[in-house]
Amino acid sequence: MAQEQPGSGKQDDRKAAGAVLKGATGAAGSAASAAAREEEDRRRRRGGPWLWRNGGTNLIGLLLIAGLGLVTTIAVSQKEFLPRLFGFDVPVEVKTVRWGNSIVFPLEGKDKAGKKATFDFVAKTKDYSWIRGQADQVTINGTPIGAADVTAQLFGPEVAKGLAPSADLIAVGVASSEGTLAEENSRAAQRGKTAAGWADKNVGGNKGLWVLNLGQFSNSCTSSTVEKDTSWERPFLIVGARNQDAGVNLGEALANAMNNKTNLPSTGCYSTFEMAKLR
Repeated sequence: MAQEQPGSGKQDDRKAAGAVLKGATGAAGSAASAAAREEEDRRRRRGGPWLWRNGGTNLIGLLLIAGLGLVTTIAVSQKEFLPRLFGFDVPVEVKTVRWGNSIVFPLEGKDKAGKKATFDFVAKTKDYSWIRGQADQVTINGTPIGAADVTAQLFGPEVAKGLAPSADLIAVGVASSEGTLAEENSRAAQRGKTAAGWADKNVGGNKGLWVLNLGQFSNSCTSSTVEKDTSWERPFLIVGARNQDAGVNLGEALANAMNNKTNLPSTGCYSTFEMAKLR
């Protein structure tokens, strides 16, 4: 009768235990694989196999590509889109209206405190201009306008009616690029005072009355601020402040309203921006 070797029983027990453990591990792995396949099948049935692979990263990637394509399309079709997206100011064209022989630029601006005001920026057509070197007379097609004709020519019914709702009138003085800076700034200031007197007489209504001296015009601005029906060197300009927040700084709001326009000179096109209240 063969004798059992010492320790052989224990070895057999370990082998048996290993086989059982291996079998259990294999069964668990099979079960996990089966569960994964079942989950994949469910995802396929819900939304298609490709989108849900890799934990849904394929779907995220697809959405990012679609978003980038949309942004690119908009940027190509609208040149101002990207600058606005990143917070840059983009020049815009003001949609003008006509009041008889005047071109009106409806504007809105805000002062440094964020208070707002709306304006009617009234410019006579290019047929009208201040007489070169003078501060008390305007011409039409080169012919001086007499005192008796100022109302009809500069403040006709359409202008008077359009400015009537304004609580404040701002008479603007400008001068041409010729001449010395000091002389033209002084002439522009005098033109503004002359225009303010005419506006007070012909529009009236006990409104607030201001003079804005823009000084001397710079020819470097002509390329980007072309309005075919008017000229910006010696134009006759009147501004009505239609609506305004309480306590708004009208000068700051008007300067803000004038800037970043494609068909209106910015404040930088002139040598100064000095606004004073007469009443």
